[in-house]
Order: sequence, then C-alpha cells, then structure tokens
Amino acid sequence: MTHAYLGLAGLDLLELAAGFGLLHGLGVVRSRPAAPGAVGLAFLTGWAAVGVVLALGAPLGLDPGIAATTAVALALAGAGVACRRLVAGLDEPRLPPLRGRAPRALSLAGSAALAAALAGALVVGVQHAADVSWDAWAFWIPKAEAVYYFHGLDTGLGGYLTYAHPEYPPLQPVTVAAAFHFMGGVHPALLPLEQCLVGVAFAGALVRLLRRRVPGWLLAPSLALLVVAPEFWRRLPLVLPDQDVAYLLGAAAVACALWTLDGHRSRLVLAVLFLAAATQTKAEGTLLSLLLAVAFAAASLLRDRRRGLPALALLLGPATIVPWQIWLRAHGQPASSGDYRWSRLLDPGYLGAHSGRLTYAAGQLLHDLFAPGTWSLLPPLVLLACALALRTAPAVAAAGAGWLLVAFAGLLATYWIGTPDVHWYVATSAERVVGTLPLVGGALMPLLLATVLAPTSA
Repeated sequence: MTHAYLGLAGLDLLELAAGFGLLHGLGVVRSRPAAPGAVGLAFLTGWAAVGVVLALGAPLGLDPGIAATTAVALALAGAGVACRRLVAGLDEPRLPPLRGRAPRALSLAGSAALAAALAGALVVGVQHAADVSWDAWAFWIPKAEAVYYFHGLDTGLGGYLTYAHPEYPPLQPVTVAAAFHFMGGVHPALLPLEQCLVGVAFAGALVRLLRRRVPGWLLAPSLALLVVAPEFWRRLPLVLPDQDVAYLLGAAAVACALWTLDGHRSRLVLAVLFLAAATQTKAEGTLLSLLLAVAFAAASLLRDRRRGLPALALLLGPATIVPWQIWLRAHGQPASSGDYRWSRLLDPGYLGAHSGRLTYAAGQLLHDLFAPGTWSLLPPLVLLACALALRTAPAVAAAGAGWLLVAFAGLLATYWIGTPDVHWYVATSAERVVGTLPLVGGALMPLLLATVLAPTSA
C-alpha cells in the first residue's frame, strides 16, 4: 500500500502544480510569499482543471493513464505561466488590522476551530475505510474500474456503458481511474483520503478567495460554522460525487460574486472552470451550474452593463456538457436520466395527479435542510445574510438568494415529475443532492455578511 499512497501523492502534486501555474497566469499568485496561503485554491483549481480536460478528452479516446494525466497537468501549468503577460496581477484591497479584544478573540477562536476541523478531516481520511455506499459500488467505482482496465470509455461488454446511469458525465470515473493508474492498481480504500483532501482544499480556497474582502473576525467563524456542520463531516469522506459538486459550485459562486464586485477577469475564468467541473461531475451539477451561471450573469449585467457580454462567458461552464451528450447519442444512449422528463412540467394534468409527490418531497427536503442534526444553524443564517445584504450588495445577494430558491425548486421538481416510487426516490437521494444548497450558501455567507457588518472591507 505504500506504493499506492506515494502514487496518489504524485498525482496530487501534479494537480497542485497545474493549479499554481493557472493561478500564476491569472494573476492570483505572482510571488513566492503568496504561494503558501494559496495551496488550497491551487489544489482545487488544478484538480478541477485536470478533471475537466480528462472528462472532455474521454469521448475522444483519451486514456487517463499516467503519461496522459501527467502531460495534461504539465500542459495546464505551462499554459498558465505562458499567459501571465495577458492578465494583470490581481490587486486586492488590504483590510485594516484588527483592533480591539473582541474582534481578535473572534478571529483567533474561529481560526483555531477551522484549523482543528481541517486537521481532523485529514485524520478521518487516513483512518476511514472504503466507502460502502450502495451507489458507489453499484456504478461509480465500477465505471472507474472499467475506464482503468479498458484504458478509456470502452462501449463493449463490461465497459463504461454496462453500468447504471451511463448518461452521467464522466469526470468522476475518469479522475478515479487516473488515481488507480498512479496507485498502481484498484485501491478504493484510499479514495476517502482523496475526498478529504479535496474538502480541505475547498475550505482553503474559500479562505484565499475571501481573505482580502472579509475581515478575519468574520471570515474564520463563518467558515468554521460551515466545516463543523454535522452533514459536512458525514459527507466528507464519501466517494459519491455529490460533495464534489457542492465544493465546485461553492467555489464558483464565490468567484462569481467577486467578479460581480470587482470585475477582475481571473474571477471570471475561475468561475467558468469550477462551473465546467461541476457540470462534468454529475447530472445535478449540470442543472445547478446552469442556474448559477444565469443568476450571476444577470446580476453582473444589472450592476454594470459593461460587464454584460463578459458575464455571458459563465455559460461556457455548463456548455461543456454538449460534447458528452453528442457522444452518448452517437452510441445510442439517452442524454438524460430516464427517472424524469422535464416536459412533464408543461402537463397540468400530470402535475395535478402527482401533487402528493410534490408535498411529500418538499417536506423531506426542508427537513434535510433545517433539521438541527444536519447543517446546524447554517441554512437560516445563510437566508438571513442574503436578506440583510440586499441593501448593501443587492446584485450579489439577489443572485445568491435567487439561485438558492430556484435550485431548490429545480431539485424538488425532479421528485414531482419523477417515475420511481417517491418514498424510495427521496430516501436514496434527497439528503445528498439538497445538501449542495447550504454548502454553497455557506461559502457565500462571509462575503454577504461583510457587506453588512464591515461595509468598508467589502
């Protein structure tokens, strides 16, 4: 197993290098002293970028082996460095130093809680056994094994299309297959550790993105509230891609919000990258990415019409699903899930006859969001932050709140128009998919609160 750990570490270092190269080219990290504080953002960026390229290359016959994955990571790093002259360095505002005992105490306490939680996350990753979730072993890990053994998206017996939900985008299976290649074999027991590393990187990315916009006394406690939520910890080591979608959408939402506020192109590029990765990860990611892109594109346009055309670039993220849908149709596969058809939303008779599904699913989704043992106080605080920030940062608050409401309605609609038994459908998926909402809202909350409680910094 030592060889497997070393191989996984090698893959992570390549993704870290790709991330630093891209951040360097975007002007986010241009000096050595700035690099340590950007490790989390660099890893998340590199992990997402390598995943997107592998996922887009898979329908073209790309084998996510060691050689190809290494070439992709190094090419991304090199492309980032080569583009440094095209993007000016990011000149972020400097916050005034903390004054007073109370702000310092809040900052220290929040930072200590956040650091302890992230250190604990790594311990969980090392000690956690292989994920035993039914979906993981029914099709997610078998798909990754098929890509690993067949060196790509083989369509024959035992290949990628053999397993359930072949319409799901391929990012998670191809990245896990790449990890298997680096580990020297199929080692699912190490995947929870990788998932925990991505979760830690997500938290670090939020700190790096927000630290010059949100004072420490507000940023550290807000993020600590997110990472100590019971549901965050329960989902942290799971191999199921729902948590990855939430991380990517959370990072994308923060990047979109910062773009709306300051207009630096690095924010826009990062947002597009994270939206593309979420789109390529899971079917729900495609829907939620599209809604997020539309919400913030509209917010940017309303705040500053000069940013209207650049903001439309956000739609490039969800648009990356098109090559995958073309590949599916070319191989006789449906491009969407057979569990529901969106056209049924236009059939009043069908909707009325199945209204019981709507009320049942709504009750369960709301319970999964607001029950004390899931996300603790995070959901009501997120809604409060959105409401308060409508006065101080109306474009960002409206986009964030609008996305939360429409995303909830979209997820609820899938249960309303779905064909599986609603009790089974909700029990096996609702808690996972709806958990994306508080995590994205929790990522935005510090920035929203900063506009209210520390308006000079935001």
